Amino acid sequence: MTLKQLQVFTAVVDKGVLAGAAEQLFISKAAVSMALQELESRLGEPLFDRVSNRLKINARGRQLLPMALELQQRCTDIEDLFADSEQVGNLTIGCSHTIGSGLLPQLLADFSQQQSLRSQRLSMRNSVELVDALVRFELDIAFIEADIRRTGLIRQQWLRDEMAVVCRVDHPLALADVTDVTDLECQRWVLRESGSGTRRQFDECLAASLADYDVALEVDSNEGVLNAVAAGLGLGFLSNITTQHAVASGRLAVLPLRQKFQRQLYFLYHQDKYQSAVVQRFIRFAETWQG
Repeated sequence: MTLKQLQVFTAVVDKGVLAGAAEQLFISKAAVSMALQELESRLGEPLFDRVSNRLKINARGRQLLPMALELQQRCTDIEDLFADSEQVGNLTIGCSHTIGSGLLPQLLADFSQQQSLRSQRLSMRNSVELVDALVRFELDIAFIEADIRRTGLIRQQWLRDEMAVVCRVDHPLALADVTDVTDLECQRWVLRESGSGTRRQFDECLAASLADYDVALEVDSNEGVLNAVAAGLGLGFLSNITTQHAVASGRLAVLPLRQKFQRQLYFLYHQDKYQSAVVQRFIRFAETWQG
């Protein structure tokens, strides 16, 4: 078994097709196919199921994946140990749209003052998609808005956040004395898509208390919700992290409800994924970071 074969294996897992793995590794498709065949022959078992011209990792392949990733990362750690450059370490981070637009840039900027990174990748998706990516070992760590638990994932509480109901500044509710959730009955809403932490907060905090409401529009980004609410398509329910600039500039108004909608933010990582020295330092840094 060779490191090259394991690199081919993880690339095929990532891309799902031989051509994509070849492009990622800068080698020919034939070389990818040969290396994968050699690895499966060496192990005596197939690692993928062939489904509609795609390679889908099977149960034995999933057992191999964390060990293959660890071996590759340990090789990188050895190179970093003997490198002359100050640029060491790689981070692959996932985060929700709210956290990615409002918190992660400053967190990474503060961390970079302590650690010079060779590279860092930031993937912004909704919370459910991020958890799935962690399970597939695609991320080192993910910051999410929803309290999602999954076998194999370490979940830690991070920062506190607060949600707010926002509307266009000339919306009738913005000009009225709105202080209770019951005042929001029979309204139209612009909401994030299902699977996002923000949508889960709406379902848990508001939808259960409203007898009648309409979803005018679903959008897969916070900026899209802000623009739609500012255009008058309905009310929005978003984090203060997201709305603060739009409210300060006069684009949107926050309804002064008596009930406060506070929530916990989290970060997660896989217990079986190898953590390089820089990933461990980043986790410790995130644990004590105050924003």
